[in-house]
Amino acid sequence: MSYILDALKKSDRERNESASANFSPKIGEDKDSRANFKTLFIWTTIILAVNFASAYFLIGHKFSSSTNSPAPSSYTSQTTPTSKKDLGINGSIIIEQPDLKEFRPREYQEELIVPPFASLPENLRNELLPFHIDSHIYADEKNLRLIKIGRVTYFEGDYLRPNLKLERITSEGVILNISNRMFSLNIKDTWNLKSS
Repeated sequence: MSYILDALKKSDRERNESASANFSPKIGEDKDSRANFKTLFIWTTIILAVNFASAYFLIGHKFSSSTNSPAPSSYTSQTTPTSKKDLGINGSIIIEQPDLKEFRPREYQEELIVPPFASLPENLRNELLPFHIDSHIYADEKNLRLIKIGRVTYFEGDYLRPNLKLERITSEGVILNISNRMFSLNIKDTWNLKSS
């Protein structure tokens, strides 16, 4: 009988060992899959957080800084207590608005009506003939207008020669003063004089 009991115990032990051997890999695999799921969840959360943070700073920051609304402090009134005398119509408080910037229209420059170069006497035209303008730059602002003759730059009011003053630069040409006689010279005419 002891042989039978020993055999039963031995078979029972082998059965338990084989059963635990069959079940132990499943338990280990279950632990590995849980660990993989946790790491996947952690990495996904980190990536999403980084994406949302970068989207907020890149896109949200542009919209908040590009709004042209005035600062709320410019609309607040002084913090002094108001009495009933300070209240306006219907009990509302009158708030002073900041001063508005005034934009001046461009300075109006009267147009000079002067005779063209062709109307000058022949002796004055002959005195001026070796004259040609290489560059002509006209701008709305007076200080940006210029002409170039050779390598020299001239502005309005400069003397080109001892008796030849550049009075004004216009969009079509220049107005010159020679021997106290004003005349207009079209820029295209000076280029035609140069080629002839």
